[in-house]
Amino acid sequence: LPEQVPVTIRKNTSRKFEMILAAEPEDAKVTVKLCFDGENQTTDLWLRIGLYNVGHAIEIQSGPKFDKKNEEANRKSKIAVFNVPFHVIQDGRNELVVRSENISTTILGIEVCVTP
Repeated sequence: LPEQVPVTIRKNTSRKFEMILAAEPEDAKVTVKLCFDGENQTTDLWLRIGLYNVGHAIEIQSGPKFDKKNEEANRKSKIAVFNVPFHVIQDGRNELVVRSENISTTILGIEVCVTP
């Protein structure tokens, strides 16, 4: 993702990201954490991986805190969490499509987390 973020997705539009991933073992718990700057709610952010519609975020978590002296102190970074079935992740290149509905948002990063 280094050259893909940060990027702003305007309201009611989508953006495609590509990640190289490994297929996950059966019954692994997979979550995608989407770090963003904005006021989005769970129903404003939607994810598709390949042809599988993951749907809306299940929760919005607080993002990193910045030191007030830091130039990024005005950021309102948050993390949108999506549950993903293990079989959706394929060996090799995976296409992740993020849609921002109702409000524009800036995507800062995407993390795929796996718990056996």
